[in-house]
Amino acid sequence: MATPSLADYWRGHSPTTDEPGGFRILRTQTVSSVSWTEVDIRAAAYAGAADGLAQNAGSAARGLLRMVTVLNMSAAAGEDVNFALVSGPPVPATAYNIAAVDGPALEIRVSVVGLDVHKFWIKADTGTPTVQMEIWYDVPPAS
Repeated sequence: MATPSLADYWRGHSPTTDEPGGFRILRTQTVSSVSWTEVDIRAAAYAGAADGLAQNAGSAARGLLRMVTVLNMSAAAGEDVNFALVSGPPVPATAYNIAAVDGPALEIRVSVVGLDVHKFWIKADTGTPTVQMEIWYDVPPAS
């Protein structure tokens, strides 16, 4: 049996453009080097905040990640930011992407097929660098 098309089971943002999701929020955040910090799109600080709820009232409960872009704004040597798109801190401990100091933004896209991803993890190598995050997400209809 063939895999159904996206239109067969998705009623959210129509995938006819190059936009990775139907909704977008922007955040600036300081990243700790002490431990991994969870970023949950469904939390009150993200899709549950006023800008997220203004786009879709169900986003706080049903938001699903489609793309995350992380720009490391630090200029201090060694303050690279580690990014892991997993259910907890990365295992093995070296399984992460890096947003380097003075580097380009790190962009991670999440497949629309079969993934119920709504959180990711970030941690700095040293110091407390600040990052800018652009988070694209969709909100499937309530079941």
